[in-house]
Amino acid sequence: MISLAVPLALAALPLAALPLIIHWLTRGRVREQVFPPLALLQRIHAGRARRSQLREKIILLLRLLAIALAIFAMAGLAWRGDLGSANRPLVVVVDASASMQQVVGGASAFAQARGAATSLLDDAGSRAVGVIISGKPLRSSGDLAVGGGEALARLAEATVTTSDGAPAAALSEALRVLGPAGGDVVFVTDLARSSLAGIDPASLPEAVSLRLLDIGGGENNAGIIGLASEPGLVVAGRPATVAVRIANYASTPLKAAVDLRIGTQATVLPIELGPGESSWLRHPVVIDASGQHRIHASLVRSGQDALSADDARSGMLEVHPGLTVLVVSGADSNELAGPVRPVRAALSAAGYTVRMTDGAGLAEELQATKPFLVASVAVRDAAGMAPPLRDWLIAGGRWVQFVATPADASLVLPGTDPPIALGQRMDVSTQERAAQPWAQARLEHPLFTVFSGREALLRSVAAYRYHLTPQQPAADAAVLATYADGTVAVAERPVGNGRWIMVNTSPGAADGTLAANEALPLLMGRLAAAMAPERSDGMTLEVGAIIAGAWKDESGRWAPAQNGRTTIPAPGLWQAADGSLVAAGLPGLESDVRQLDAARLGLEVRNAHGALTAVRTAPWWAILLASVLGLLTVEILCAGGVGGRAPASATHKERS
Repeated sequence: MISLAVPLALAALPLAALPLIIHWLTRGRVREQVFPPLALLQRIHAGRARRSQLREKIILLLRLLAIALAIFAMAGLAWRGDLGSANRPLVVVVDASASMQQVVGGASAFAQARGAATSLLDDAGSRAVGVIISGKPLRSSGDLAVGGGEALARLAEATVTTSDGAPAAALSEALRVLGPAGGDVVFVTDLARSSLAGIDPASLPEAVSLRLLDIGGGENNAGIIGLASEPGLVVAGRPATVAVRIANYASTPLKAAVDLRIGTQATVLPIELGPGESSWLRHPVVIDASGQHRIHASLVRSGQDALSADDARSGMLEVHPGLTVLVVSGADSNELAGPVRPVRAALSAAGYTVRMTDGAGLAEELQATKPFLVASVAVRDAAGMAPPLRDWLIAGGRWVQFVATPADASLVLPGTDPPIALGQRMDVSTQERAAQPWAQARLEHPLFTVFSGREALLRSVAAYRYHLTPQQPAADAAVLATYADGTVAVAERPVGNGRWIMVNTSPGAADGTLAANEALPLLMGRLAAAMAPERSDGMTLEVGAIIAGAWKDESGRWAPAQNGRTTIPAPGLWQAADGSLVAAGLPGLESDVRQLDAARLGLEVRNAHGALTAVRTAPWWAILLASVLGLLTVEILCAGGVGGRAPASATHKERS
């Protein structure tokens, strides 16, 4: 692309015609007279005369070109890359995500990206520049500066991370640095699958130009991308499964093994995967001791792949001594005909540890007990119970609500809707002799799978009085069971990260048959399967996760903490001041180093070798002046030839 530093200098271009004007003005007027004796000589020298006239025209043209080139040199004629405008600021974003550890051409992708970014900043000239290192945490040179000294210093001290690149946050920071006036953003990356996560090119301001600089990569890679426990809550002495997820992002089949260590126990699990496939390897275990247990898996294979950092992964498995259920009620739990006693007995028979509290003591019990589940029935202090229960649910708690009293029906959690909206209390019969039975249930739901083939048990569950409910539950709720008249008996819905099940029937003997029915113990026994996740992926946090408190690695070095929160900076085990442990690992998506087709997003991609040409501005004044000198030299040589004796002419010319 051609540019001019001083466009006004082109106003002098008409001066290039000056030699032509002088030549035309200084021509003499002649009168021809015939001189026959010279006719023979005229024929002899006719060819030489034509050559002489041609030299004169060439000399005139050389003078015109020399003046024109001198004027273009004064105008600052230059070639510049499409990002080389000195009037637009430049921000270079360098991808420092975990995938940038992959080896490309004998060096890490990050090392090559840093070299390309350095070249970009060095060649930016007088442009205002900045640099952003994309990763967790995000690092930026701050505001734009001419010369790039601060940006180069930030780039020199940057290192590749083991977290995701946070590309959307990096682009947001680039837009902040550029400001409303906009400018150019060059994103130096390996174009791995996660490199543009969260970026919508169509939403960029019109004043901002985003270009991608491809460092290369995308070579064959396989790695461990996940650790999980099945079920999600592992209880001491009960069977469980440790699962390891392997992914093969190579173009060739993978034949390898996983060395799995659970505490001091070790086992080897073989695996074969086709190109692009992933799979879970499962190993059954029974862990007798409660507490935290370290899990470590490493991939054993022949040869090397592009990214070795994901060939091992650590996890921390929490084994619970038992499952505690906190029963919240204001009624007497020993009352024979009351609604609390059958619930408590059924929970104990299912193997849960049951603790009792009332609404006023709920917040303290939640903090001290850390129950698996809260069951509420016949509550009284609904107002005091609502705030701690809401916060616990949003954080991932589980709540089963039996509607036994008007207070149960009026219990509202601020900011969230119940699974079903309850109406007024309704009597099925005034003498409480007739009953309204459950008509159907979702037998595929974990809470009801135990009734498959025993549907008669559910149909025998009946209520003498219940709350009239609408046909439709909340928008994100699911109806699990209904009464014969179509109203809702059991419904559930998510609340934040937690689960809320509402049972629209009382287990009290005066209100229905649930207390004396075999269905109640079976339902209580299925709560763990229904309310706990089938699998928990929480054994390993992603590097870059933010957790409360201060944490140190296995060498005793504390991670930087701010406002009582710590961003986990690297894989491995981390210990809090109270001795609790967490494990961190590479984000699973970083293992997929296969390259994106950014052209589908409408983004321009350049190879790293085109980095300099993208921003470089190459002035041509030296070339132009050298050309002027060359033209003048040729003119002198030509003029020397013209200066010889003129050929004789048969016509005598007299100048007036």
